[in-house]
Amino acid sequence: SQAYYVNESFWHIGDISMQREQYGVAIRYFNRVGGGDWLLPARNSLSQAYLELGDPATALAVQRELAADYPKQALATLPSQAQILLAMDRVPEALVAMDEALSYRPWDERLWLFRGGLEEQGGLSQEAVESFRQALALAPDSAVVKNALGYTLLNTGDDDYEEAYQLIRAALEIEPSNPAYQDSLGWAYYRLGNLPEALKWLQKAYEQMRDGEIAAHLGEVLWETGQRDIARAIWSDAVTREPDNPILLETIRRYTS
Repeated sequence: SQAYYVNESFWHIGDISMQREQYGVAIRYFNRVGGGDWLLPARNSLSQAYLELGDPATALAVQRELAADYPKQALATLPSQAQILLAMDRVPEALVAMDEALSYRPWDERLWLFRGGLEEQGGLSQEAVESFRQALALAPDSAVVKNALGYTLLNTGDDDYEEAYQLIRAALEIEPSNPAYQDSLGWAYYRLGNLPEALKWLQKAYEQMRDGEIAAHLGEVLWETGQRDIARAIWSDAVTREPDNPILLETIRRYTS
């Protein structure tokens, strides 16, 4: 119908405005999407525009109003609500939102994966491991889940690195060119004390994806192998692109302050 294409056009104009960082313009067009298949993407993008403008309260209100006005969309808004609440440092409320989503779809490994990611970001590593284990039980062949669980195990402080290594190797067997999994494998080798293999895999990952977290890992291994000038150069380059990356900033502080 004509309304469908009008809504689609408004969404695309809003999306282009987001890419140009014209968030006020994007908000106007996303608000003009009146229903249909483009409503949920438009509201999610509208929330993202408010987040970019530093207004998480309005971003959250957009999702809650969508849930109230369109009850059939309420479940789909819960992960977005949880992510926004986490950005507001309201971790318990974020987890309540995910618990509600899981009460409707406990068999959905994507929700367990999302919950684990929230818990990890909120500093709840042990809880994240349990959520990722739930996801793995539901999707035992998922490379994404294997990597998420393996990487989180590397960072819980329990020294359970062999299980983490095996999970990450299995993920890479499924997707051997994935730089995120290559980074995880490099970090696993680092935790296991194999610095040459750690360096090889982290360099491979960084060549494919100039990500701040990969830069943090690669720089740390370079530093530990005596290549401090190269580590500083990588960190300096990465921090210009991602000045707010917490893992990158913490790594630089730990080694250079």
